[in-house]
Amino acid sequence: MKQFQRTAIAAGAAQFVLMASGVLFAHSALADDTTTKKDDTTTTVVVVGQRAALESAAMRKKNSDEIVDSIVADDIGKLPDKSVTEVLQRVVGVTIDRTMNLPDKLQGVGDAINHFAAEGTGVTVRGMSYVRSELNGRDSFSANGGRSLSFEDVPPELMAGVDVYKNPSAEQIEGAIGGLVNLRTALPFDFKGAKGAVSVQESRSQLRGKNSPSLSGLVSNRWKTGFGEFGALLDLARSRIDTRSDGMQISPYIARTDAVVGDTSGAKRWISGGGSWTTNNFERERDGLYGALQWKKDSLSSHLTYFRSKYDMSTTEAALSASANPATIMLDPGAVFDDRGVLLAG
Repeated sequence: MKQFQRTAIAAGAAQFVLMASGVLFAHSALADDTTTKKDDTTTTVVVVGQRAALESAAMRKKNSDEIVDSIVADDIGKLPDKSVTEVLQRVVGVTIDRTMNLPDKLQGVGDAINHFAAEGTGVTVRGMSYVRSELNGRDSFSANGGRSLSFEDVPPELMAGVDVYKNPSAEQIEGAIGGLVNLRTALPFDFKGAKGAVSVQESRSQLRGKNSPSLSGLVSNRWKTGFGEFGALLDLARSRIDTRSDGMQISPYIARTDAVVGDTSGAKRWISGGGSWTTNNFERERDGLYGALQWKKDSLSSHLTYFRSKYDMSTTEAALSASANPATIMLDPGAVFDDRGVLLAG
């Protein structure tokens, strides 16, 4: 079986930091220190690059009692993929599915055919399912029969980072058999002052011949008053994707010596029960809204957050399949086999 997907990103480069198994990866220089002496005066120039994001991910891993891998966005809207599910596949030990989860009313319809998906779906950690999810340390899940979010429903533009706990400890809520995924959002006090960011991106599906835009924007600020320091943040995101996935699969082959009518040679023949071909057109629109208020005075602090994500999808699939029992099927004497005895036609 094979899945075909062709997507070209026209605009909107994404920078990221991936930290896994004690190794740090980044796609730009970390630092460059240059020291110049003139008239007994020393001047130091430091080019920071990705240093802050790397150090943040490294400290989270270093100070944690569990095995934690993190992907940290170096700026708002800079997680590297179009869905949180595909962001997670960059972490060592995390795998995702590429098959579509059909609604309950469609289960059992064409179950013999794999429904391929251009966007990633389910998440497993070290090969185990039952992955629990949190949003800023609070339990959060989708209505999918488990304890985890459908991560493809969450706009990555709203995330400040993603942490994957491979061995959750007793201080965390139980239910994470495979692992724990914590999605982190930004707060106003994460920035020194006023902050604004806008990202625009467009993807093109060559098989569909369509362009799909995505955009996000953030504004944040903080103020000092006589009642303490206040901060406010608002983040909006909207994205669309149009894809087509083509798939072809062949049923397993079994060995037969009596598959051809009238053949008494005893030659071993490999017979398949059939096969299928599918083409799937997929359309998805996702809207995200996140807001945060924060306050602190002396040793007291508090914050209030609001998070909303809406995910609408439409899929149309055409399939052609043929199926028979390879253990009992009988072939005409004119059946064609290759040099290994594999059935080609007949």
